[in-house]
Amino acid sequence: MAESFKNMFDKPFFGRFVNDLSLVLQNMSVDKFITLVMDEEWENRGYKQRIAHITTVLHKFMPTEYKEAVAKIFKLLDCVKVRLLDFSKIDDKNFNLLTLEYGVILDHYVERYGIEDYETSVKAIERITQFTTCEFVTHAFIVKYQDEMMKQMLAWSKHPHWGGKEACIGRVQTSSAVGDVIA
Repeated sequence: MAESFKNMFDKPFFGRFVNDLSLVLQNMSVDKFITLVMDEEWENRGYKQRIAHITTVLHKFMPTEYKEAVAKIFKLLDCVKVRLLDFSKIDDKNFNLLTLEYGVILDHYVERYGIEDYETSVKAIERITQFTTCEFVTHAFIVKYQDEMMKQMLAWSKHPHWGGKEACIGRVQTSSAVGDVIA
């Protein structure tokens, strides 16, 4: 039987994630982070619930000001990009989905804590999507900022490697509905 996808979030994963975070956040502790994440409810959480919980725990370590938190995410991406694929050279034969294994946590952070700061969040989505898809995070922004976000997505769609352009589809099977915004 195949391993459940939610189990990708294990102690070795958190060790790598927190080690990377400690490059830009001085208050990071692998043990403290893992203890807070893998609480008594951990095993009962599904994949999306785990992402939401990890994001909540991450928020406790991030600067309280959203713009400062995004600046830390940008520094993190700059630190780890040396070991990741160069997305400017990716083609259909050389595409490694979710190259940044914790990218889904970063984009969920933007969705959860940045929905009221459109400008900063759009910049964050643009940077994060160079390492992983931000397809699902864009849905909340399309609903809240329909005109601005659709113009932004049109601009992004001209880039050959931007992974979120399919997010403006009215309903993707694995995501929530964007509703009447696109229909």
